[in-house]
Amino acid sequence: MTEPSAPGTALTVRALTDADAPAMRALFAAIFNKDMSEALWNWKYARPQSAALGIWRGDELLAHYGGMGSDIWFKGAPATAMQICDVMVNPSVRQAVRKQSPFYQSTSAFLERYLGYGKPWLLGYGFPSDRHMDLAAHLKLYAPVGRMWELNWDLPVQPRVPFLLTTVVLHEGNFARYRATLDALAEQQRTALADRILVRKNAALVAWRYLNHPQESYTLILVRHRLTGKAVGLCVLKVEADRVLWMDALAPPANLPALAQVARAATWLLLRPRLSLWCSEPDVQRFGNVSDAQPMPITTPANIWTPGPAPEELKDRWWLLAGDSDYL
Repeated sequence: MTEPSAPGTALTVRALTDADAPAMRALFAAIFNKDMSEALWNWKYARPQSAALGIWRGDELLAHYGGMGSDIWFKGAPATAMQICDVMVNPSVRQAVRKQSPFYQSTSAFLERYLGYGKPWLLGYGFPSDRHMDLAAHLKLYAPVGRMWELNWDLPVQPRVPFLLTTVVLHEGNFARYRATLDALAEQQRTALADRILVRKNAALVAWRYLNHPQESYTLILVRHRLTGKAVGLCVLKVEADRVLWMDALAPPANLPALAQVARAATWLLLRPRLSLWCSEPDVQRFGNVSDAQPMPITTPANIWTPGPAPEELKDRWWLLAGDSDYL
């Protein structure tokens, strides 16, 4: 990391532009000890639905607060939300819980500019650690409105796909053929979860998030009924070192146990001994029998800095899976 500039230099807050990408990526590498490619930065931020603010001292980026916007369903009505990501502060200027800190300045400025009633995005959400959440809550920036859980299926013997189910692996070559099917599944999911808050995962979003990701590879499995051809749902899987992570499920909730059977069978064929899934706490029981289920140290936050829907209105309303994150 570069040496901090002179302490007397005034701090400024401004939105990042494409020209600031190298500074952001350098801070990312210093904070997370891994590189962010130019392609990944573009995938996240070179799109009209995204935004980022920085705290600067001269030409030096001291703090970064980013977000990736989405269309959502908010209890059956269309709305917008911003997934918060890449919250970073240069260690040279980290301070304790004080309102002069770059973390406080970048977070409050971002919320004031982008989130709440009359702003570009109605809601904010994300996957902060409990430590990050506690800090933001202490500063009265966020309130907790949910918790993520991890479900695991151990696979001591080979699972079987039920005979009445058949599968198609989606890829760039055949994806266009199934766009209408995915859009129909998204509508079924929205209708069945009419009292919840969920990202609008139509075919276009599935393609952007999974087929067009610049560095991650995913397996997209469309499940259909063998006799009728009717779509049951879409599973999105990611192969990791010692498991398969079930990233996403596009289906009405009643079909999730059937998708779990397919995901387990696919995990075996992918030579991994365990299937894992992240989900919001109210949905732990929706996926059928599991080997174990544990709460994660990841809180679902809500913006309370600017006027918007009250935390009580959002409590346990989000439908979130691992694929709703930006980093998996």
